[in-house]
Amino acid sequence: WKDVHMSGNVEARFLYATLPSGDLAPFGYTRLRLVVLPVGREGGRLVMVNRDLALEQGYLGLAEWLARAESEWAAKASRNEVGHLRMPSVLDRLNYQRNLTRQKPTAMYKVLYNRSGTNLAAAVVQGAGYVSSPQDEGLKLTGGFVGDFDTYLFETDALEEANYLAAVLNSPILDALIKSSQTRGLFGARDIASRPLRLPIPQFNGGNQAHRRLAEMGQECHSVVAAALPEIAARYRSTGKIRGEVRRLLAPQLAEIDGLVRGLLGISGRLDA
Repeated sequence: WKDVHMSGNVEARFLYATLPSGDLAPFGYTRLRLVVLPVGREGGRLVMVNRDLALEQGYLGLAEWLARAESEWAAKASRNEVGHLRMPSVLDRLNYQRNLTRQKPTAMYKVLYNRSGTNLAAAVVQGAGYVSSPQDEGLKLTGGFVGDFDTYLFETDALEEANYLAAVLNSPILDALIKSSQTRGLFGARDIASRPLRLPIPQFNGGNQAHRRLAEMGQECHSVVAAALPEIAARYRSTGKIRGEVRRLLAPQLAEIDGLVRGLLGISGRLDA
């Protein structure tokens, strides 16, 4: 809730980085957000840490944070619903449908795209180990990176695969293919959701020349955007304008990417309206 503000000291292992879709641009992002999450690790998986477990394990900062979070949650109990499902606790909401604990903390790269909006925007974010943004270069977060609820997430340890998928998702043809099925609001198309994943995107194959070229283009686009995005973000506050400027900057690369993706999907010529 926008009217809830919390501050305090929490053990570093419960600090994570995330990327809300509003900070996401094609092949880049304006900044990462630091968040407190009651999540620990058991081997290679994530597990929720409730207040009792935090106290038992000596994490007094997290225990105090959770006590305040639970108090805020209880005060707004009538609004603690997802659809028609009642959320008994703040931890249940955070891990709704296991969308948090299903993530892999050891994955080296995360490919994210926006759940809603008019157009697709996808980028690769470093996962395990150091995660940084232009504003927080070199920041080491013990917990690593987790995907936010308003983005879709793919995890991999292969940078080529990550760059390939980001290039495919940012291609103009893929964005055009989902337009006819997007719901529409006052300002046009919205609700991207899983629509791109219903298309026959081939799994990355390092032996395929077109796949390798898309991976190269994805890497190149990420480098171009990383250098240009701080200045673009300083000029515009609107997410739509920032993304539009990035697409204009990448027009030559996107044209090549579009041709390659059309070939992968077996599409030639213009799409029917």
